Amino acid sequence: MTTNNSQQNQQPENDHIKVYNLIILDESGSMGSIKKETISTFNEIVDTIMEAETKNPEQTHFVSYVSFNTNGIKTRMDRKPAREIEKIDNKSFMPAAMTPLYDAMGTSLLHLENTLKHEQDTEVLVSIITDGLENASHEFNRHSIFELVERLRKKGWTITYYGANQDAEMEAMSLNIINSRNFDATAQGMNEMAVKEKIRRMRYFEKLKDKSMRGKEKTDYFDDDDTLGSPDQK
Repeated sequence: MTTNNSQQNQQPENDHIKVYNLIILDESGSMGSIKKETISTFNEIVDTIMEAETKNPEQTHFVSYVSFNTNGIKTRMDRKPAREIEKIDNKSFMPAAMTPLYDAMGTSLLHLENTLKHEQDTEVLVSIITDGLENASHEFNRHSIFELVERLRKKGWTITYYGANQDAEMEAMSLNIINSRNFDATAQGMNEMAVKEKIRRMRYFEKLKDKSMRGKEKTDYFDDDDTLGSPDQK
């Protein structure tokens, strides 16, 4: 009888899930005009991830952070446990140079795909934030990124794209990304994006409580935006 009770109280192994949050952040020169707000937005995303892990004990969160410009595609964090993350500041985020978006996407997406190929019970959420169009890649092109994104979406990855100074929906669709939104490359525009992103991300993590929602691409990341209220609302 004791054994049966013990077995009943045990959670099934697949109740737990590892959530990998990959943030690909434009660090080109034009981001300098919204540097302060970009740093704040990134740090708020980190806070949201840590909050999600606290609220959802069945989820363990990891963060990969890649910034990019023509001075380098820099992996600042690689699957770092959420509780060990160091936030960015004026010294660690230094906008300069041009925008090798495709190379940044290709490098970081392939790396994460390769490192997770033997993992089970995982969820991947990719966030791409850029205030300009691709203008400096050498290793990847639009076609190769399109095919890579297609493969990852079939694996259940959810990839989101925030773009300024462009038609973000059109650019995202050209890369086979369906979850996209424009934002204004102003202090107010970035702040508004940060507020809504917190709600969207928490809503996404909430869905993972339903096991039937796991391992599937969430094509509705930006759905129901008109109903978004304060960041504290679900």
